[in-house]
Amino acid sequence: MEKKQLEKFNAWFDDYVKGFYCDDPYINANIKLKEDHSKRVCDEMRYLADNLGLTPNQKRLADAIALFHDLGRFEQFSKYRTYKDHISINHSTIALEVMRKNNLLADVPDTERQIIEKAIEFHGTKELPKDLNGDCLLFSKLIRDADKLDIFYVVLDYYKKYRDNPKEFQLEIELPDGPGYSVEVVDKILAGERIDYRTLRTWNDMKLCQLSWVYDVNYTATLKRIKERKFLEMVLDFLPETGDIEKVKNKIFDYVDSRIEKNNSEYSRKGLVMKNVILQTNVEGFNPKRGKVRDIYDLGDKLLIVATDRISAFDVVMANGIAYKGIVLTQISKFWFDFLGTSFEHHLITDDVKKFPRPFCNHPDQFAGRSMLVKRTDVLPIECVIRGYLAGSSWKEYQKDGMVCGHRLPSGLKQCQKLPEPIFTPATKEEFGKHDENINFERCMKIIGIDAAGFVRDKSLEIFQKASDYARSKGIILADTKFEWGSIDGKIILIDEVLTPDSSRFWPADKYQPGRDQESFDKQFVRNYLESINFDKSGPGVQLPPDIVEKTSAKYIEACEKLTGKKFEM
Repeated sequence: MEKKQLEKFNAWFDDYVKGFYCDDPYINANIKLKEDHSKRVCDEMRYLADNLGLTPNQKRLADAIALFHDLGRFEQFSKYRTYKDHISINHSTIALEVMRKNNLLADVPDTERQIIEKAIEFHGTKELPKDLNGDCLLFSKLIRDADKLDIFYVVLDYYKKYRDNPKEFQLEIELPDGPGYSVEVVDKILAGERIDYRTLRTWNDMKLCQLSWVYDVNYTATLKRIKERKFLEMVLDFLPETGDIEKVKNKIFDYVDSRIEKNNSEYSRKGLVMKNVILQTNVEGFNPKRGKVRDIYDLGDKLLIVATDRISAFDVVMANGIAYKGIVLTQISKFWFDFLGTSFEHHLITDDVKKFPRPFCNHPDQFAGRSMLVKRTDVLPIECVIRGYLAGSSWKEYQKDGMVCGHRLPSGLKQCQKLPEPIFTPATKEEFGKHDENINFERCMKIIGIDAAGFVRDKSLEIFQKASDYARSKGIILADTKFEWGSIDGKIILIDEVLTPDSSRFWPADKYQPGRDQESFDKQFVRNYLESINFDKSGPGVQLPPDIVEKTSAKYIEACEKLTGKKFEM
């Protein structure tokens, strides 16, 4: 979904809602309630989307769902003067009819249209359908959580206003305000069960029911938000102080704390304590060449390549690093070099610090796990990019004229769609700070020669196919990657990092769907965060928040564990 499309939706929504305001204060109060609610749910959706590391396109999709999720409420209340679906018409049904009558989703791709409609249809149901999957399931869960977060705010405001001035209360109260509560509702909560709205008898039952919403929360981030805002404590303040209510309080609080603790322990189990982050290495008497990520020490006929924990996005190096990132990159490269065996000669000599020359072997604190001693080669000034799917710059190029680096592709391909066969799309290898340029094969031959160009093309395609087949067996799609080659003793060998999350696009196969951006095992959390703060993509890098650092580190580690089949050792 394009940014302009979302802006169009917001403008339409504002105009649509204006038409329901009238001279009746009671109607206006309820219309205003739902208008404000819809906008706040958009805010909650953005919070959850950021927390889950969704792509910019997915964030816009989430925003649209939040904006329209209660669209049917305006017509519902205007026509029936109630928000009760069981005595009027289901508000989700009304919303979908309004959207179709106004052709709101006419310009939205079919896959995204289906996601929006399913999320709206099921946002208020007791349970989600068992056959809901993929992005339809993801966004349905998101809107249900975002909706709950704001309804907590809405109902608490209800309770306060009604308590302070019941005679002037202008909103619909769905249940009688009695002093008691139903024992059956209490028993359900203590059993860890969700409450059926049809069993509610009093307003206190409704308050108890709202406490039980935590059982229906999908994401830990939502529970953290509930806890931070003390929503549960505030609901309890409006309930009588009895032994039953105290038991409910303890049960609910224990449930929330245990889920949050379980989530935190998963981070702890993976060792995601942000310590020993290495942003640069230093050895007395040596002045390494520093790139965006690597420190490279010139040792004559050899090089020592060190992958630091620096992270860049939009060609800008951030102020802080990502714990274990350098180790992950090095260990993945080492895995692939071993995987490829003797079929493809490469530059790696050893990654064992004890075998490094002095004084480097004396600094395992800086080099262990993240360094490779390699043969020095004459680097071919070409990046050998292999694309198996239409993503990134190739998608943008394809949209212009159906071409990608001199390759004519079939018409009608979607974003991130698998290509009929992988293609070789070389790029110039520019200095740090400059952008590489995509070129065609003819220009590649002029730069490195006909024979060399043919060799690196064929070998790169061969490695890509072999690695792609392996990754797929591990539930990962290798969408594209770049290889670098160097010449030594008259031979061309594979150099630099190989098939890492920094040099490749890896996508989880079970979440793949063409026609949109994909989730990925890389620095997507960082890019999304920078987009959210309107980072200008130039100048000095910013300080990344701890949660972004932790989630990014977790993604790199997950990629390493999935590809190598081994638990990542800290």
